[in-house]
Amino acid sequence: MNLFQSNQTEQIPYPTVPKMISSKDLSYIKDMHSWNMNVSKKMTYYASQVSCEKLRSLFEDAAKTHETHNQRLQSVLKAHEGGLQQ
Repeated sequence: MNLFQSNQTEQIPYPTVPKMISSKDLSYIKDMHSWNMNVSKKMTYYASQVSCEKLRSLFEDAAKTHETHNQRLQSVLKAHEGGLQQ
């Protein structure tokens, strides 16, 4: 097994978000929200810059995936103290 392989299978997400989230975890969730927003914007930009339809489709799919993750993170942030500061 090399550094890029893992013996773990796909992670199974919690069915629900815990009622209490530590401030450290909340800070990390805010960071993930920011990262996903940034990547989504970059993928959307890259999709607008390429002429190859296959690449455009890949960039658009990546942008949609990150937008979906971002919406989930945003709902967690809004549900907990501190919320989402924009």
